[in-house]
Amino acid sequence: MGDSIMAKVKIQGHASGTGVLTVTAPNTSTDRTITLPDATGTLALTTGDDDKLPLTGGTLTGDVSLVKSSGNSQILVEASGTDAYATVRVKNDAKDYSMQIRSDQGDSWTVRDETAGVNRLLIQSDGSLLVGTTDGGSSGAGDIVASAIFLGGNQAANELDDYEEGTWTIVLTGSNSGSGNVGTGYYTKVGRTCHCIFIVDDATTPTFSGTLQYSLPFTGANIASRQENSGDCYTYPLSKWTTGSDYQGVTFQIYGANATTGLFVLKRTNTHRQTPVSSSQGSNSNTTGFYSRFSITYTTA
Repeated sequence: MGDSIMAKVKIQGHASGTGVLTVTAPNTSTDRTITLPDATGTLALTTGDDDKLPLTGGTLTGDVSLVKSSGNSQILVEASGTDAYATVRVKNDAKDYSMQIRSDQGDSWTVRDETAGVNRLLIQSDGSLLVGTTDGGSSGAGDIVASAIFLGGNQAANELDDYEEGTWTIVLTGSNSGSGNVGTGYYTKVGRTCHCIFIVDDATTPTFSGTLQYSLPFTGANIASRQENSGDCYTYPLSKWTTGSDYQGVTFQIYGANATTGLFVLKRTNTHRQTPVSSSQGSNSNTTGFYSRFSITYTTA
């Protein structure tokens, strides 16, 4: 057998310490090898050594920097199971916040308030962004409901608290009596501003009396002096809207004071006054082949 050269192993006690260093062999029949790096370093630390990694179960204090000379730096958190997720948690005496990347919710990214038990922000895998709080359910994506968003400042005047798109059934009513569905409207509502498109094609009107009115998707602003007008409306045929020879068109108006309907007004050449369209003008009550198309933007309550 040839000679072998062995590195020296030296265990040196601390001059002022009385602690005992114990090296315990694992409870296994398989040999284990520990290879030290060819450099000087510290394997473990005690409380207060914030420039070294802790042992398993320990607490790391101080700043942590990840530096790489080139390419992308990354921290890999790997766990088994299809519902695993990584969490970065920030906690102090008053609050406890978490940022999570969850594989059980379509690779979504969540900011969660652990103290309150609610989600604050969710970026879904399709790129959609939800901001708000949960409605009392679990931490799932479906629990987030809309909250206020501030644009250009953080005062009440900068709050965007609503965005909505949809349709509503246009109901024709008479100011005295009678009502019925005549078409479908389309709206986009941003904050208190609502833009509406009215479409009435080949409708059958109900029997009504009084001023001809259309329903709105949202109640108008409670401002009695406010009047909001559309541009000229497409109306057909003329005989169902007016019998006047000085007819110059129709516009749609919404008045304030919590308006729930808008009315049509005739433009005439002889008086330059706007007269509301009513059941006494044209053949617009209990008739077929009734048409109108227009859009209007108004302020909601």
